[in-house]
This record gives sequence, structure tokens and C-alpha cells, in this order.
Amino acid sequence: MLFHHSKYGRRSDFPMRLIPLLLLAGCTKMFEPSKDWIEYNPPQQYRVWHQEVERCIGTQRSFDDIVWRKVFARVFQCGNSDIATGCFARPNTIYIVERALNHGTTVKNELVHYIRQNGKHDALAARCARD
Repeated sequence: MLFHHSKYGRRSDFPMRLIPLLLLAGCTKMFEPSKDWIEYNPPQQYRVWHQEVERCIGTQRSFDDIVWRKVFARVFQCGNSDIATGCFARPNTIYIVERALNHGTTVKNELVHYIRQNGKHDALAARCARD
């Protein structure tokens, strides 16, 4: 099962500061990649964000088990959303659009889903995904 977050149109017409407000939608459909992607090695900052999310949630899960996939699209289909910028696929795969690879809230939101192994967008998820 997958969970999506953060949706936006063209970069010029959607302020990045609004992305946290869009993290409240969940998905129910199975994920089928709708765009090309490749696996990539995450930057060191992702490990820092992972540790922050673990502390915030109060649960640990191995960072080294995550499979990171870069999606070559502005947005992609994930579950009920045609305009996702990130998606978590159980048990350990995270998809991020290329232009959001360094956007803390996007990456941390997917880390929340991975660590919790669910798609809840409750107050704890929102707090822990904040950049």
C-alpha cells in the first residue's frame, strides 16, 4: 500500500510554503509508477531528517533499508492523486520527484510513512514532517 503527499502545479504558480497544507490527503489505491524513475543514493541530509523523524515519532526503523527512487516528472500518480510529489510503497520504497529531492517537508513526510508503515496524516505526522 502507498501513501502520497504534497501536490502542486507549475513551480511558478504554487508557493512551496503551502505544501504542508497539502500533506493532509491520503491514498487508498495501489501504486503503479506512472513516470520514469531510477534508484539513487540519498544525500547525507536524508539520514539527518530520518533521525529527526524517528525522535519525533518515538519509533525507530532502519534508514539503510530504504530504497530511494527519483521520479522524472513534475508530479506523478500515486494512489488517489494524479499530482503527487512523493509516495511511499510498503515496505521500504520511497519515490520523490526530481525537483523535490532536497525539499525537507516532502522527504520527511515520506519518512514518516516509512517509519510508521502507514499513511496516517494526523497531527503527529504533520508535526514530524515539518521542515
